[in-house]
Amino acid sequence: MQLETERLRILPLPQLKLRLEGMPRFEHEAMASPAELAEKIPSSCPWAANWQIIWKERNCSVGSAGFMNVPDETGEVEIRCGITPAFQRRGFMTEALRAIAAWALEQPGVTGVIAETEPENTASRRVLARCGFKPVSATRWRRLGPAEITYRELPAGEIETGLFASFNRYQEVKRCRRRENGRNVLKEIAFTEQWNAEDYRLLAETLRVAVAAGGAVFGAFDGKKLIGFASLENRPRGSRNQYLQLSNLHVSAEYRGRGIGRLLFRAACRRAAELRAERLYISAHSAEETQAFYRALNCTEAEELMPDLFELEPCDCHLEFRLSPGRA
Repeated sequence: MQLETERLRILPLPQLKLRLEGMPRFEHEAMASPAELAEKIPSSCPWAANWQIIWKERNCSVGSAGFMNVPDETGEVEIRCGITPAFQRRGFMTEALRAIAAWALEQPGVTGVIAETEPENTASRRVLARCGFKPVSATRWRRLGPAEITYRELPAGEIETGLFASFNRYQEVKRCRRRENGRNVLKEIAFTEQWNAEDYRLLAETLRVAVAAGGAVFGAFDGKKLIGFASLENRPRGSRNQYLQLSNLHVSAEYRGRGIGRLLFRAACRRAAELRAERLYISAHSAEETQAFYRALNCTEAEELMPDLFELEPCDCHLEFRLSPGRA
């Protein structure tokens, strides 16, 4: 098992006790409690693992993280994360904490992730805020999972423009991926996206067509309010008909960072596997944050490019996800 982000590979390693000797003091203190937990409850991995944070560019460890216990009776679990001083101020802490917390909140029965920090530690507090944590006391921060959110497949008759009345497709983009000399590079490209009424009318129409053709649309709801959706087309693509297209995956702006997109992605993967697809094809927005989301899900550049989709959105990054056993 491993987590992957734009720049990092995060590996939960067992046998914590063996790694404590020789660790920097701050890491030793952070990992001592999980090591004791692993001794008491051998089956508690990966909660009792030492999550090593690997910088992919250099293939070196830049820090570590760990949970302080298994989830308690309320479903909450405490996390700690540390970056080696030589690698601080590069955004690694935010990237790693966001990914590990999201993983934790996807586990059965987990309702929240807790982190402790001192009131005067403004840098740590900024990181927690960026990762979706909210202060619940002077030293304690909590990130809640999407436990109150419901998920279901939508019939064509329910997909009307009014369904999107409260949906907020707002995105402020600072940097985008662009293809240059055979490589995807980040470019300073800034703009803001905000859908209008006509965009939603056309969206509802295309989603109804997808369902009528044997595809599927999955919705995430807060009460009766649609806050996220994903759509899967049922038209085989590729030289071996190996692809089905994930044509939409969006979460309303105020609900992002809570694992909702991941669960919608998994629903689309399950249906694609049922339809005997080998891979998902994703023509994905090139914004840095969007690309980091898909990379964290282990999506990679598409081996085959679909010319019609490229012509439609030439600035998109064309990705694929392999539906191997256990990954959906």
